[in-house]
Amino acid sequence: CYALDKQLFTDAIFFGMGEPATGPISKRTRFYDSNVTLYDQDTAKAEALLDEMGLAAGDDGVRTTVKFMRLPWGETWARFAEMVQQQLAVVGIRVEIEPSDPASWTQRYANWDFQMTSNYPYQFGDPALGVSRFFISSNIRQGVAYSNCTGYSNPEVDALFDAGAVAVRDEDRQAAYTKVQQILTEDVPMCWLVEVNFPVFTDGRGF
Repeated sequence: CYALDKQLFTDAIFFGMGEPATGPISKRTRFYDSNVTLYDQDTAKAEALLDEMGLAAGDDGVRTTVKFMRLPWGETWARFAEMVQQQLAVVGIRVEIEPSDPASWTQRYANWDFQMTSNYPYQFGDPALGVSRFFISSNIRQGVAYSNCTGYSNPEVDALFDAGAVAVRDEDRQAAYTKVQQILTEDVPMCWLVEVNFPVFTDGRGF
């Protein structure tokens, strides 16, 4: 996360149609909280963490090589993968981009047959519908796309998502989801980069 420039992804890949993400819940949906661990680009921190992991740079400057299965939904996502490749190269991570088509990407994603990939999960207006499915232990279902495909499991997060889903008062739901956001941005089961704004075109001619 420290190696990636979220603002540059927003501006260069999505032409400013969005904003840098801070965590699993979108700023435009209910129960968002900004009081979370943030990962602004800091290549020195990224390199220090890689050193701590024992991934020393070789003579060619490369620490490790990973494969990035790019999202197949058009050229925007091809450019997205290329920017990941360029920015991770700065800290010594060589990225090999794997092309895919919609069917193979979905199958490989569902079966955890990838090292890195990108996705843009919809929030569906409420964390109980569009967010929890990616992180709760009960939804670790290998072979099912758009489930918990990282295999992330944290009993406290499970309990908080359960509490947030059934609480009656908004303040109780907010408390549960605030804690969820704080834990997930510390654990980092995935890296949140951009909240994409999808354009809406209208025709004023009145058919």
